[in-house]
Amino acid sequence: MRGCTVMKGVGFFCTLTLLLYVVSYVIFSRHQGNPTDSSRVQKRGDDAILKKLEGIEQRVKKIEEDLEQSLKKKEDRAEEKPKEEEKPKEEEKPKEEEKPKEEEKPKEHKRLFPNSFLFSKWGGDLTEEEQKEAQQLFEDYGYNVFLSDRLPLNRSLPDTRDPKCATMVYPKDLPTISVVLIYMDEALSVIKRAVRSIIDRTPAHLLKDIILVDDHSTKENLKAKLDEYVDLIHKEKPDIIKRVKHKDRQGLAQARISGWAAATGDVVAIFDAHIEVHDQWAEPLLARIKEDRKVVLNPVFDRVTPDTLEVVKYNAATHGFDWQLWCLYESFSPEWYKLNDETVPGKSPSIMGIIVVDRLFFGEIGTLDKGMEVYGGENVEFGIRVWLCGGSIEVVPCCRLAHIERLHKPYARDLSTPMRRNALRVAEIWMDDFKANVYVSWNLPLEGHGIDIGDITERKKLREKLKCKPFKWYLDNVYTLLDSWEDLVGYGVMKNNVTDRFCLDRGPVPGNIPIVYECHYLGPQNCYYRLGGELYIGGIRSRRYHDNRCLVDPGDGQTPGLHDCKFAKEQGFHMHWNFTQVISCLGRLNQPTEKMRKNKGKTNTTEKEFVFEYKAGGNHCVLKVPLQFPVQENVSDLHGRLMLLHKIPCFVENELKSRLLAFIERETLEDHDRDAEAALQRLTNGEVDINKLTNLWAKAYTETTLEHARPEEPSWDEDFADVYHELIHSPASETLLNLEHNYYVSVSELISERDMELKKLQERQAVEMDKVMQELGKTLTDHDVNTVAAQHFDAQQVLENKWASELKQVTGIQKQEYQEWVIKLHQDLHNPNNSTINEEIKVQSGQLAEAGEMGARLFEEQRQLEESFTIHLGAQLKTMHNLRLVRANVLDFCKHRRHGSGGAKLRRLQTALSLYSVSLCGLVLLVDNRVNSYSGIKRDFATVSKECTDFHFPRLSEQLEVVQQVVLYARAQRSSKQREQPEMQRNGSSDDKSKNLERNSSNILPGEFYITRHSNLSEVHIVFHLCVDDNMRSGNLTARDPAIMGLRNILKVCCTHDITTITIPLLLVHDMSEEMTIPWCLKRAELVFKCVKGFMMEMASWDGGISRTVQFLVPQSISEEMFYQLSNMLPQIFRVSSTLTLTSKR
Repeated sequence: MRGCTVMKGVGFFCTLTLLLYVVSYVIFSRHQGNPTDSSRVQKRGDDAILKKLEGIEQRVKKIEEDLEQSLKKKEDRAEEKPKEEEKPKEEEKPKEEEKPKEEEKPKEHKRLFPNSFLFSKWGGDLTEEEQKEAQQLFEDYGYNVFLSDRLPLNRSLPDTRDPKCATMVYPKDLPTISVVLIYMDEALSVIKRAVRSIIDRTPAHLLKDIILVDDHSTKENLKAKLDEYVDLIHKEKPDIIKRVKHKDRQGLAQARISGWAAATGDVVAIFDAHIEVHDQWAEPLLARIKEDRKVVLNPVFDRVTPDTLEVVKYNAATHGFDWQLWCLYESFSPEWYKLNDETVPGKSPSIMGIIVVDRLFFGEIGTLDKGMEVYGGENVEFGIRVWLCGGSIEVVPCCRLAHIERLHKPYARDLSTPMRRNALRVAEIWMDDFKANVYVSWNLPLEGHGIDIGDITERKKLREKLKCKPFKWYLDNVYTLLDSWEDLVGYGVMKNNVTDRFCLDRGPVPGNIPIVYECHYLGPQNCYYRLGGELYIGGIRSRRYHDNRCLVDPGDGQTPGLHDCKFAKEQGFHMHWNFTQVISCLGRLNQPTEKMRKNKGKTNTTEKEFVFEYKAGGNHCVLKVPLQFPVQENVSDLHGRLMLLHKIPCFVENELKSRLLAFIERETLEDHDRDAEAALQRLTNGEVDINKLTNLWAKAYTETTLEHARPEEPSWDEDFADVYHELIHSPASETLLNLEHNYYVSVSELISERDMELKKLQERQAVEMDKVMQELGKTLTDHDVNTVAAQHFDAQQVLENKWASELKQVTGIQKQEYQEWVIKLHQDLHNPNNSTINEEIKVQSGQLAEAGEMGARLFEEQRQLEESFTIHLGAQLKTMHNLRLVRANVLDFCKHRRHGSGGAKLRRLQTALSLYSVSLCGLVLLVDNRVNSYSGIKRDFATVSKECTDFHFPRLSEQLEVVQQVVLYARAQRSSKQREQPEMQRNGSSDDKSKNLERNSSNILPGEFYITRHSNLSEVHIVFHLCVDDNMRSGNLTARDPAIMGLRNILKVCCTHDITTITIPLLLVHDMSEEMTIPWCLKRAELVFKCVKGFMMEMASWDGGISRTVQFLVPQSISEEMFYQLSNMLPQIFRVSSTLTLTSKR
């Protein structure tokens, strides 16, 4: 002990001596300095000395701590030794029995919210209490506040800019900027992170101030705790933050105006509070405004997902809107894309809520409309005003913001009400004659809609003061993609004339057959009637490049349906309808516009007035209508529109039609006679060249024929399918398969590189995390560990997003190249003089065949067990089918072989040959009830489908999106029917089911299935995704179980859609578990065998008794003994054909 005391004394003495020496050196050095040095140089020297002193002091403390720990260990060992000698032997026994503690496995917690969007990709390791807290916060804020509170405030963001942006050099004398952050009941951590990112990533000499505008928040943590954070920031940056608090809720527009009024910078940037800025975000904006102070700028938004808070890159795009004034993304102009330079700003028709503008110009042009309420429309109004009143709008691709995409707006769950009101206000102020389009899009009458849009007098005065252009100039010069709808005649819903309960509805989607359905006055029942006679049902598109769906009559006796208008016109379908108004309509555009009266068929036209007199009651009425001759439209259509527009009584309908027809025929004949006499006179006088006239007649005849004749060429998909089917049945089939295999190898190598890179990153991060955990409690804190973990997570996400984007791009290029190559190959093969393609085929075949043989030696297929049977069904042996019992993994029917053996190549050839035939192959995949989730077997299947490019059908993800829409529509229809049933017909179980449907409208029920199509799987064309539940693992399954009925419906689909081979999981599971004993397996197999037998006997009435192949699949892990027991059971249930043995007679 004495020695220890001495060592401590020596250590303290050395420390004291070292400090005295340093202090003396500093004093001596300062006295030796030049007294004429400036104070700035002295301050720098002092700072450097103080830093050195701090470093020395830390090292001394470290030495002292090490000495104390070393001495303490020696003392403990010295004290333990005599104690061990004094202990009796029997007391040593417990010590010997002590074993090292096993590493505890992470406890699995019950998922309380399995259908919540929040927990679809995140939160699997949370306790039940943490799940409840996270879900409640998610419902309150619309994004993952639980995770946000645990992320570092200064987290790093991936650089999503074009690489050229990082090399840009900006002027040094840029204007200053004030950043306005608007919030109302925002999460505290989100506001902190926004402030932190602005301070850290904005040059200090450019950032003038940050204004926090609170639009009357009610959350307690946005009071004292936010004040504390602001005080903390002010210690670092004095007075950098200003606070504006509204005493009552005034809406987004007024909040932005309040922030602008408090700003002092040359430029003001008005942001939402749930954003994070990227590095070098301000410089490109300020440089552009320095060039032109009247330009309003928008950055490019990167999406921050609301559940995982990951940053997802969005491509640069302009901002537009539809006629309801909802914002949307639009493409840049073709001229911008030709530049091939993403550092160049692009013109944008509108803005999307974030405004960067010269502070003084913002005031000159009238800031924002204070009459806007709550949310929506104020940004579109400002964008229109900027363009019409002397400014312009641009998107700057080199400036990016990470913006949290809320799942819902907590301050207004239903945004449509304030949005509709604000849209009508914008229309009345700025849109002139085109304001009717806003009423049409919201399905409101032009008058008497009952919506108070507030006083617009001051805003109209502002328009006059600024001498703004008319709205038509905006449509013609700025937003040319917005359809003006100038030929729209009427809109609303079409009711049945027998009862008011039913309206015309667009029907199920996907689908094209309209139906009569109970009126709900929502989008699917909105109808629109255009001047040309076209009738749209279920919606009308706002942009010109979108195709509308017209109600057409194919003319072959089939039911009228909804088809693309351009397609219907090309096909010569009857698409012009004579509509007669019986009762008052919701909206009517009373007077045709100039464009509606314009005759497109002839430049030299004459206008004649049609006059029709009739009596209505005691009134004498006169109808005068100017008509352009020659009349290009159908007389019946014109008659119907006159009845509609002028409210003509129905009792004079026939008289009006006959008078109108007679007038048009008489005047048209007179016009033709006059034209013919004038033409003959010119020909007689030699004013017309006969040869030129003949050529003009021939050209007119050709153009007319092309315009009205039915097109002979099929669509691209049909053309490609026919070409492929012809080539795959030709000598070029091997070349096609080799090319597909090459593409598959290319994608597989890319996936291998991705997996390897991810593995290396994870290993490197694991080593780094181990080192961090070793220093936990010593030099590092929990916050440091969380920071490192967040950095690891961000790095993994960036890498995965990078590879996902690259794979998507590669498969897209492969699909385009493949389809173009197939078309070219087909053309070359039909050219007998072209021998190069034949040589190319031979070269490719030889090279790839050699590679295939080498691969076949390296690859060994996993052993499968299978038994085949031929059976007869029916009392009179009417139908014969092939049955197979196979032991394999279900995905073995989908996977390609990297080095395919001969057998694999033959299977792939067979699949390709039958792709466009009447012998398709199907597979039943057992899935859960969520369409849009990837877990378990669905995740594995999605992985397999991505390993090879699908050259014929959409990607799996795109098909599932369509399925999701169909499910939502089906649920809505089913809920509507259930509400119609009397309460007494509903039992408890059905009530529970209906409630479950209302909670989970996007999920499917057990026994239901959806279908995906594939050309990139090894042996399958069609996959039936059959929904099953946990009941499949129980032993009390019956023939009435939804899964069994689902199999029946699947077999029925196979019969009606040319699927001649179907693979079914015999035990209705893909994997074996402990409870699946031999009796369980035998009982389940017997049930499925018997049910399928009954369904197959029904198939004779479905398809006329076509021979089919049914494969019963059992899991790979089942024993051989069990397999052969099942094999012996099958002939006992089905009638197996007896084997015929042939012997040769010598």
